[in-house]
Amino acid sequence: MKNQTTGVGLIASERQKQIEKYGFTGIHHVANPEGYSAGQLMKAAITLLLPHLIQNLGWTTVPEKWDEEWFEKLIDKKPKERLVIAGALIAAELDRLNALDSLCLQKRESCERETGIYIMETDSGSNWFCPECWKELKPVMNPESDED
Repeated sequence: MKNQTTGVGLIASERQKQIEKYGFTGIHHVANPEGYSAGQLMKAAITLLLPHLIQNLGWTTVPEKWDEEWFEKLIDKKPKERLVIAGALIAAELDRLNALDSLCLQKRESCERETGIYIMETDSGSNWFCPECWKELKPVMNPESDED
């Protein structure tokens, strides 16, 4: 009897290969935003799932900042292989987002919970404050500044 690997198993194996063979971890994707922050992993997955539709829509098939020759080899693979790779690319985008979230959390100085750094404020001493705490503390810490 043939080995019946599940779809999830095939995708997990492909994702592991991307990490071990190429070093394409979530941290790698965050550290190299030029190749991943503009939705390139998702575009690659969609292109692998629907290559003919993508071409008919007039989209470029190669994600921005990706190697064209390498990606064209992926598009030329059999449909089942493209499905597995597309699934692994979706998992890679999730890994990238998880890594981004974990790198962007800062402990709040005032309420001591963690918040995404992209919505936080800092004082002159580089202390981090959530928007709620900053609204309360800014007038006290900086009495000359105008309130928003």
